[in-house]
Amino acid sequence: MAGRIRPMLWASGVDVDAAEQHRETRRYATFGALICLMTLWSAGAMFTTARFTLGLALPLALAAAAVFGGVMFSIDRLISQMTIEKDTLRYRVGHVLLVRGLLSVVIGMVVAHSSLTFLYAADIRHLVAVDAAAAASREVALVAQSAPETERIAALEAEVARLDAEVAAAYARTDELKAAWVADAIPVNGTNRAANGNYAGPGDVADPLRREWETYRDVALPAVLAARDTALPGLQAQLAEQRQALGQRQDAAHDAATTTGLSAESRAFLQLLGDDPTVWLWLLFFVVLDLVVAGLKAFWPASEVDKAKRAVIAETAAQAEFNRTDTAMAAAYAHRARRAAEVYMALTDADASREIAAAVAREQQGTTAAARLGGRQPETRELRPRRGSRLPSRG
Repeated sequence: MAGRIRPMLWASGVDVDAAEQHRETRRYATFGALICLMTLWSAGAMFTTARFTLGLALPLALAAAAVFGGVMFSIDRLISQMTIEKDTLRYRVGHVLLVRGLLSVVIGMVVAHSSLTFLYAADIRHLVAVDAAAAASREVALVAQSAPETERIAALEAEVARLDAEVAAAYARTDELKAAWVADAIPVNGTNRAANGNYAGPGDVADPLRREWETYRDVALPAVLAARDTALPGLQAQLAEQRQALGQRQDAAHDAATTTGLSAESRAFLQLLGDDPTVWLWLLFFVVLDLVVAGLKAFWPASEVDKAKRAVIAETAAQAEFNRTDTAMAAAYAHRARRAAEVYMALTDADASREIAAAVAREQQGTTAAARLGGRQPETRELRPRRGSRLPSRG
């Protein structure tokens, strides 16, 4: 049984021998299974985000999933193998949930976001597409207003319109001159009179009108048409060039606005949270699920393995305190002995110094008296301190 669940025990971070000794293999195997499940879930959520949201290549997405899953595994394993040193609620909540569980909360939010992005992919894509289309329309309109090509296109179109207006005016003038000649030269209503009331036919009025019309038709109108035909191709070429440049700018703006990524999906996700309150339940569910290892560790009764670790920690602390106290006492005794020895040596040196000084004085007095009596020089001899005393140092 222990052999089959040994991988789960390793995943939980417990000492396998200690778990078997205290018959808590099932407890820690449960922790290990939860840790492996959370690791796989986190890695899968990161893979979908990296591959489908960020558009990373398959090797990079797999690498990101492996790294993120490894981080999740390490954190949950660290929480599982930590020792509950106290059974107080303050210690459990403060040390396990607030300190270690805070990491799980942050990563749990990331995992929950990735999971909900995958679950609500269709809704999020729709919101992203709508927002992107609106943003693209705004960008295209802004480019059309502010691009330098817009001003050039307006000037070229105005020039083409001026040429067309000149041609239209020339045709209108031709028709006007012809109508004036017709009104004086052509009879109407079966009479010999023209439309203006004059007699129809050639004459001093009709002939100048005809010559003016024909001159304008044959000279002025072709000149206007030739001028338009000469300038129009160049203007049209410039228009095409400027419109193409403007179109490229607008296409780039449109592509930039419609190219979405994680930020666009995050905005759509926040919008979805505001539109559909039930999404909050899923978010809360995923965060709580990610905190299950820290929650079990914080509120489950202390295991026998933890109690054994507590005993070892207490014994180690007591031994350290004893060693510290014993070392301090030994140092105090050594200091006292050293001070006593120094005092004794000082007293011994003082006594020896006084004895030597008295002996030297007596010797000098005796030799001086003998020299006076016998006329001899006083002899001096070296005085040695008695055993156990020390001479005073010289210099």
